[in-house]
Amino acid sequence: MNINFLPMKVKDELKRRFADKIPITVARTSGSIEGDTGEGYAIAFDDKLLFFSRKTGENEFSVRDAAGDIASAKIRREGFNIFMDTRLGGKGYNIRFSSSEQEDIAKIADKFIPAAKTGNAGAGAGAGETHPNETPRNQETPPPEDRVYSADTRIVEDHGPLRVAPAVLLAAGMMFIAKSDDNIAKEEDFYITSLLNYDKEILRKALEYFRMNDFDAFLRDSRPLDEAQRLCILANMIEIAMKDGKFTGAEQKMISRFVTELGIDNSFFDTIKEVLLIKNKTSIL
Repeated sequence: MNINFLPMKVKDELKRRFADKIPITVARTSGSIEGDTGEGYAIAFDDKLLFFSRKTGENEFSVRDAAGDIASAKIRREGFNIFMDTRLGGKGYNIRFSSSEQEDIAKIADKFIPAAKTGNAGAGAGAGETHPNETPRNQETPPPEDRVYSADTRIVEDHGPLRVAPAVLLAAGMMFIAKSDDNIAKEEDFYITSLLNYDKEILRKALEYFRMNDFDAFLRDSRPLDEAQRLCILANMIEIAMKDGKFTGAEQKMISRFVTELGIDNSFFDTIKEVLLIKNKTSIL
């Protein structure tokens, strides 16, 4: 995550503590670090790792210094989420991150968690293990996708090989949404072609795919995509649904299926939709 996107309250606190020192990396949590709705940030410096957190409705962030606690932490993967199981101030936390934060989590792991550097899955509290006083996960052995993170490890869901190029799936997905009301508006057609930089080859392949496959096939072929690619397609599907000034029930249903069947976190869906609704509400200007 880019430090420029941190909330001002977090930036002010970092400046108070570290003056103009720049963090090594920043990762945004999914919700508060306690697991409630809200926001949180893991911010790493050379010799310090801080966790900022606040629940929805709270104005101020709580700040926790990981200090030596983080050395016994374990990074694990569950579906499209990454969890950091650790202790902060004597209390156990299962801090959730989106897999889009994987590179920043890897940097934190390599810097502060010895097991992540060595690949020693037995160190610390791993998947299927718990910290004292925490509820067991009812999991005797880690599932295949739970692996130790390191800087050179890219964790992806195994849905088989990618059969269709991501750019083709992007264009085809927008075509399915645009055609859901049986009429592709000029605004929608222009958006698709301009987004792809008028690349005739991609447009040709996407149109061929659209004509030869149904939406169910599109969903199946989209499963090997990584989370960033899925979110990109989702955002553009929502965008094109709004291009003709209407967000129809048929469009919403198809987009909801894409979110559900590809395991996209509803918080991402809601955020993208709300931002695009504001962006396209030009009538207020």
